Amino acid sequence: RDVSIKPREVVVYPQDDVRPEVGSGLNKHARVRLHGLWKMDKVTKQPLRNASTAAVMVKKLKAHCDAEDLVFLGYDISTGTWTFETSHF
Repeated sequence: RDVSIKPREVVVYPQDDVRPEVGSGLNKHARVRLHGLWKMDKVTKQPLRNASTAAVMVKKLKAHCDAEDLVFLGYDISTGTWTFETSHF
């Protein structure tokens, strides 16, 4: 099975024509955790890990979940971990 993980992208079935029915293969409910996601300081290139940055990240990640029909479960600013669920891929 092809799973492609790149910066800012996870693709489970890159070719739609080989995607199994919902509930088969990897095309089923999943909880996904992506680590190391931080807003970066433009000058120092270091991760920003403060409360206001966390609020901005949560807003963006929730909006992405809404747009992609995902369920936002949380964001941990200390580890840069975003957790969400999908009903299928």
